[in-house]
Amino acid sequence: MDRRTFFRDGERRALAAAVECVEKVGEIRRELSEITEVLSTVGEDVMNSFFDSYEESCSLTLAYPREFFEPMAEKAGIPHQGRETLEIVKDLYRAGAFG
Repeated sequence: MDRRTFFRDGERRALAAAVECVEKVGEIRRELSEITEVLSTVGEDVMNSFFDSYEESCSLTLAYPREFFEPMAEKAGIPHQGRETLEIVKDLYRAGAFG
């Protein structure tokens, strides 16, 4: 094998490997996109069920007094007079007041 053949074959193998890597990266991106989509749906489902009852959301609604949430609701423009704490906290969460 002469020098030109050696380098030409090496160049072909390197290009083929690069093409294969680009294809694999594309596959990984598609898979990550699908996983991200599934995880975002799961997260929404979990948080929606979190406010189904006081028992489900006790770590937030029962751990803090109502007086803790009222100023937050006022600041966010969420009515709180005559409403259940659970409903106020649910609206605060939807308004992004916790994060």
